[in-house]
Amino acid sequence: MKEARELAGLIVQAANWYRKPAHEQYTPPQVPVYDTTAARLTGRRAFGKLLVEHFLPEEPGVTLEIAAGTGLISEALASRIDPEQLFLSDTAPAALALLWKRLSQHAQVLYADFFNLPFADMFVNTLICVGGYRYVDTSQTEAFWSEMNRILAPGATGIFAEFHPIIRRISGNQLRGYVLPHNMSLITQATAVSHEELFGIPSGRYIISVIRKK
Repeated sequence: MKEARELAGLIVQAANWYRKPAHEQYTPPQVPVYDTTAARLTGRRAFGKLLVEHFLPEEPGVTLEIAAGTGLISEALASRIDPEQLFLSDTAPAALALLWKRLSQHAQVLYADFFNLPFADMFVNTLICVGGYRYVDTSQTEAFWSEMNRILAPGATGIFAEFHPIIRRISGNQLRGYVLPHNMSLITQATAVSHEELFGIPSGRYIISVIRKK
């Protein structure tokens, strides 16, 4: 009964968090809410391990995670990639503070937005984005892919995952259905159900899209 009450409380917190405008979701009061609910309700750490085990290239090279948040996915990446080659970025100071605390010894943590990444052309071999693409406004889509195209090396891999909870559908931009730049192709698309179950019901699903730059 106690566990059921705790889960019910987390569901309410998550639902309230999803309803907030994007600029309010990662403020200092909301970051602990995100961190707890993402870890517990969406199985984000387990999903990070799944990405590393089944989708990360055997030799990932220079790897960048954009919209890294508080580092729940980043922890799994850090288990496989040398600190000198792993870059974690976000734009929310409160999330970055927790990300830095968790992983500054295992990666390069930096403030950077999607459209002005501090990397040389064709510098990145593997790009990771879990949940962040929905914050790209549809009017910014072309600019987003132009910047990804700039930083990604030929043959680079992009791994995008979008989470869709059962309790509430997330709004925002979606990768599915978008026509990629001519020199990028979708090579894999898969669905993974969250490992956590709430009252016997899976809490949601991740849609995984793996992209290759020619």
